[in-house]
Amino acid sequence: MKRVYRIALVASGMVAALLVQTPTLRAQAVAELSVSSISGPTELSAGLSGTFKVTIENNGSIAAPIELHIIFAGAIDQTDRIVAGAGLACEVLHDAGINAAVRCTGGQIAAGGAQTIIVQGRGQTAGVGKLVATINASGAVQEFGGDPGNNLRQFNVTIK
Repeated sequence: MKRVYRIALVASGMVAALLVQTPTLRAQAVAELSVSSISGPTELSAGLSGTFKVTIENNGSIAAPIELHIIFAGAIDQTDRIVAGAGLACEVLHDAGINAAVRCTGGQIAAGGAQTIIVQGRGQTAGVGKLVATINASGAVQEFGGDPGNNLRQFNVTIK
């Protein structure tokens, strides 16, 4: 931002007037990513599988490369295939403290766009299973403004 200052002397009375030209602010192009929903069965019998859909959105003004994590915890585990679009490559990871996680990278979501990733979960034992999805911009694109709280969503499944 550049400010221009002008000083003018007024002949009558020799009064100095300072005129300030204020800069014009332009809206910055940003990504505003969110996990907008997780849907699927809210109850499963132990040993049976269900299909879960995780929908992600970009409500920003530029496309953004993404990194999505879907964590399976508690009484549910990841199973079977993963269906992803938008150029996403997904892999299943196993880490301490969780049953499994699906990590998707490499794709982009266009400004104003949405994408649904389909995963399978299987009930292990009676209890509560949890799917937790988180999304972040990856690479050089940063996510600014908006609501960082919408980058995470949890979905509970009762396993009987």
